[in-house]
Parts: sequence; structure tokens; C-alpha cells
Amino acid sequence: MRSTLLRRAVLLAFALCGLLIGSGCSVSKDFEFELQREFAVLYDGTTYAVTQSVDATQLSDDFDTHQDEIDNVRLLGASYLVTQFTGTATQEIVSATLKVGGLSETPTEVVASVSNVNLQGAAAGEQELTLNDAGKTKVEDLIGAEPFAANLSFEGSVNEAPVNFHIRFTLRMKATYTKKLT
Repeated sequence: MRSTLLRRAVLLAFALCGLLIGSGCSVSKDFEFELQREFAVLYDGTTYAVTQSVDATQLSDDFDTHQDEIDNVRLLGASYLVTQFTGTATQEIVSATLKVGGLSETPTEVVASVSNVNLQGAAAGEQELTLNDAGKTKVEDLIGAEPFAANLSFEGSVNEAPVNFHIRFTLRMKATYTKKLT
């Protein structure tokens, strides 16, 4: 009787192990990463528009490793820093927008806007941006699906010409992926 119960217990254990392995157990994990892009704004006039692409697989090793397992991507926040500036102490961005679009399109969805930014003062430290909901969603959709890339456009106007500064935008992202266990 004991040996029969023991055999049944062993068979049940093997059956459960087989079921778990066959069912494709998985675990969800997440990681945070940053997408940074620096724009050189060098124009003779008072208006400017510059566009560059960002590719999450090239800017984040974790993203590159888990790109086939990504479930969703979230834009947690964004900031900017003027990294180089040549101009007067009174030169400022009158108004400007950071826009996003797919790689084969002109960026049209506004991620964030700034106005009345003194360029010399903006070089002192990172400034947080207020995100536009539609632009935030567009970034998440584009970075969260193949080819995991987007075009970013920074366009605006300044109060004095010429304009000569570099500005770095940082998008703080979080990705969730599902790892199948075999």
C-alpha cells in the first residue's frame, strides 16, 4: 500500500513538473533607461528647427537585450540642459517645442514646450519639462514597438540673432518585459 501511494506521489510530481515546463512559465521584469539627444542650434536668424532620431536599441543595452520581450514602455519624465551657449546675457528662447514622430515622418506631436528661457541661465542646471499627454503617448508607442525608434524635433524662436547653443534632452523611460522560463 505504501509503495503504491509513493509511486502515485512520484507520478503526480512528474506530471506537475511537466505541466509547469510545458505551460511556458514566465516572469515579468522592468528596467529604467534614458534616451538622450543633443541638438546643435546654430542659425543666423531668430527661428530654428532641428531634427534627429533616437533608437532605444542603440542607447540602452538592457533594451537591446530584451527588445523581443518588451510588453510596454512608459515615459516617466523629461528634462533639458543647455550644454553650450555663445551669446548675450539677455538672449532667450521666446518659445520652443520638442516634438516626436515616426522615423519616416515629420515630428508633429508635441512632447513638451518651453517659453521665456534665458539661455545663459539654462546652462546652470538640468530643467524638468512638463509633458503633453498626446506627445507622451506617442513616444511610448514609438519606442515600445519595432523599430523602437523615433524622430525628435526641436523648433522655436529666440529674441536675438544669431542663435548659437547646444541643448540636450533626456527622456527617462521604463520598459516592462516578459521572460519565458523553459
